[in-house]
Amino acid sequence: MQENLRMTPSVQKNICEYFNGDYQDSVYQYRSGSNLVEMYTTRFGTPNIVAGPSRWTLCDDTINYMYEMGNINEFFTVMLSLRNINKELRETNQAIVAEKRKEAIDRINQMLLEDDLELLSLNNRLILHHIDDDSDLIGSGGFANVYRVPGTNTVVKKLRDEFKDNDGIVSRFKQEFHLIHDKLRGIDGIIEGYEYNVDEISYTMEYCSTDLKNYIADMNLNETQRIDLVLEILGIMDQVHNRGVLHRDLSPKNIFIKDGHPIIADFGLGKAIDGDGRTYVTIDTSMNGTLEYCDPRQFQGLGFADKQSDIYSLGRIVNYVMTRDSDNFKHTLSIVSTIATEASLDARYHTIKEMIDKINRLTKTKADNEYAMKCERFLSVGHYDKTMDEFLLSFEEDNLINRLNNIKFRNVYSKIVANVSYNAIMIDRFESLHQIFLHPIGHTFASFDGVAYFCIDTLKNYRNITPALKTILGECIYDIAEGIDRWSVQEYFDKNYRDLEPDYIQEAISASLKRIK
Repeated sequence: MQENLRMTPSVQKNICEYFNGDYQDSVYQYRSGSNLVEMYTTRFGTPNIVAGPSRWTLCDDTINYMYEMGNINEFFTVMLSLRNINKELRETNQAIVAEKRKEAIDRINQMLLEDDLELLSLNNRLILHHIDDDSDLIGSGGFANVYRVPGTNTVVKKLRDEFKDNDGIVSRFKQEFHLIHDKLRGIDGIIEGYEYNVDEISYTMEYCSTDLKNYIADMNLNETQRIDLVLEILGIMDQVHNRGVLHRDLSPKNIFIKDGHPIIADFGLGKAIDGDGRTYVTIDTSMNGTLEYCDPRQFQGLGFADKQSDIYSLGRIVNYVMTRDSDNFKHTLSIVSTIATEASLDARYHTIKEMIDKINRLTKTKADNEYAMKCERFLSVGHYDKTMDEFLLSFEEDNLINRLNNIKFRNVYSKIVANVSYNAIMIDRFESLHQIFLHPIGHTFASFDGVAYFCIDTLKNYRNITPALKTILGECIYDIAEGIDRWSVQEYFDKNYRDLEPDYIQEAISASLKRIK
């Protein structure tokens, strides 16, 4: 246990008294010494504590025991959990319980501040962290520092003190968290943001140790690997643009590599865009982006940036990935990076998908078997990237029926079904499958189970698919479950029903599903 995470005796005493209900503003109930012993022993497995002269020593001994066991984070997580506070308050309104929990965490953090400590919230777990521990500093940008949280795979990004009074910068910092936590949630390859701390002007996010700049410099990748990496980066950013978000500061330092795959981070200059693809003018547009990779138009101000600005940056990144030099246009994908960085917007790519399509056409001269084998390798481990789309769309109905019985394939295929770009194709595809269920000649009934499971999981996990596609997926479930009487499908549907948008089912596909609700 790191000594700098030890509380001073006075701070620890105050926290103990708060947890024991000795404070007037505490959300915790006052208990007798014997009841406190029972509570701490039951919850933390502490040795039977002999009541001391003061009630607070019971909690103090428990905290010291948890320190010794290396479980101090578990102590705070349990004591400040929604479940525990609900028991204390005997309150049925979960919104009130959540608010009281926040009050309790804020109150404890006020006490911890005296020791330069704080509790960071991470996926409902609380992590005791030293606020000013520069030994944990792993990065420093123009406006924020990044600290590693010991014992976790997370970091804390904190706005530097000198900018906390700048409303424009604070607003942009909050917006960065909103973009990655809300707007871009669910996109594979986007840095994961967890919780925002209003008081500290900071937020937690996943830790990635290697950026693209160092990865390309250190790794001896062959051409195929470099092209695959380019396509993954483009595929992620294509989804970002489809969500109505610009990055505006793409560079190898803002793209990380985790398990061999890119993770795009640092949306500090990111912006949601309006219908014509341009940004709204906001507070503080004086920042431009990384010089070497920045669209020259952005030097007039961020308000001039649009999707083609990100495309310019991606063109320079293509150069870097292929040659380790952003200025080097001599490589297999040179035509792509050349068009992406054209000064004339009319000559420049208008969408990232155009870049992806061009690369796919350039590389299609390679053997189709090699391409298919690569896709099959990805499918075998349940991995998906945009280069697989053509392969996934190529399956005939009979082949698709058989493949959907493989759970890894189902998980991958859901991603392409949920892609709005393929909506018309998917409606046609599942209408064709639907006809096969009505006339199941040449198929066993069991072969249709995987299709039904796929339809249920897709409705459950992808809420943004269109009503027309939802309807045909619902009809497939109904005809397999009831039309050919597949009990296993009926049970699986019942198990997942609560997560399938009941209101939608009643309104949009009630005629199809009402018999199996």
